[in-house]
Amino acid sequence: MTLPTWILRVKQVRRDLLLALVVSALVSGALLRLHGHDSAMEADNQALGESLAAGLAGLAVEPLTNRDRIALGVLANRLVALDQISGITIYTVDDEMMAISGDSQRGYPVTQAITQDNSVVGYVRIMLISNPTSDDAGYTGLGLAITLLLPLLVVSLWQMPWQRLRLPAAPVDAPNALPEAPPPPPVAHGLLALNLFNQLTLKPEIREQELAHAQAVAESVADLYAANVSLLPGTGLLLSFDGSADPERPFQVLCAAFLLARLLADADSHGQYRLGLHTVTLPANNQAPTDLAEIQDAALLSAVARPKTLAVSDALFASIEQPDRVMAEPMRNPLLNQLESTEPKAWLVAGLDDLYQQQLDGQVRELGYSSAPATPSESTF
Repeated sequence: MTLPTWILRVKQVRRDLLLALVVSALVSGALLRLHGHDSAMEADNQALGESLAAGLAGLAVEPLTNRDRIALGVLANRLVALDQISGITIYTVDDEMMAISGDSQRGYPVTQAITQDNSVVGYVRIMLISNPTSDDAGYTGLGLAITLLLPLLVVSLWQMPWQRLRLPAAPVDAPNALPEAPPPPPVAHGLLALNLFNQLTLKPEIREQELAHAQAVAESVADLYAANVSLLPGTGLLLSFDGSADPERPFQVLCAAFLLARLLADADSHGQYRLGLHTVTLPANNQAPTDLAEIQDAALLSAVARPKTLAVSDALFASIEQPDRVMAEPMRNPLLNQLESTEPKAWLVAGLDDLYQQQLDGQVRELGYSSAPATPSESTF
């Protein structure tokens, strides 16, 4: 017996409706499960941000009350190196910015008050790279649209003859790869060349002991100021500081150089040290290759530095905000004409003003480097 046409159409509609309901149920279940997983990750990320902000607020109490911008900047630079953080800002209770590191505009902010004796003395703000609070309204709308439209699409494809699903062959030269993400913007990296100035007059075994001692001291300074230490053949050591858009970073590099010089001068050794400082512009996460002209220029500056001073390139000195905080004078030496990556101009920096000098003295006492080299003698900086 042949069924009427309308009955066949009713059966077809029922099959299509059943298929649509099945697809809708599967999509809804997948979206709910994905949303639950994202919510757990967001909660973990929020908890991490609050924990880091609370820890930073506890460490920042003393330097904030002492208005120690150097120590606050060091704290911010060390914490912003974490992958989950894009930027850190530290304020006083009057909204005066005391330290900034990284990108303070990108990410989700987590703010924590800095308290002392139950009184708020300032705030820290950490910018998390991933936003811990997703747009629930947008997520719900997108999920609803997928739940409604995807079943209709599946039913439509189910009803189409297979011949209509044959897609034209893609052109051979069609690009398949996704566009590459733009490289991070370049930032300035500080370079510090530590020159064992009298190494040619030392016996080989004593020279090795001096370099090992200097490297140990340099590592302690690098940990505090976010830098990497490597050997600089023919000169001594190279400290390559992590790049940062913080306007105080050049001044921090200068403070790190004075701290290293003080720690080496306070130790008994045969070593006589000279320090040269320069800068190089590289992507934020890159380390300076050893064959850069900027590194050779830093080594040259260390060779022409005078005792008890730092030889600072004009490129680095010009980037220091409030240069009246340092005691400096123009340097005159014909060897400056051999500088390749910067103008033949440099500065002799003899010290910091009283406020920052006191803060530097505190860092010397805190590090209190106790491991003396094996060969006692008078040290000269």
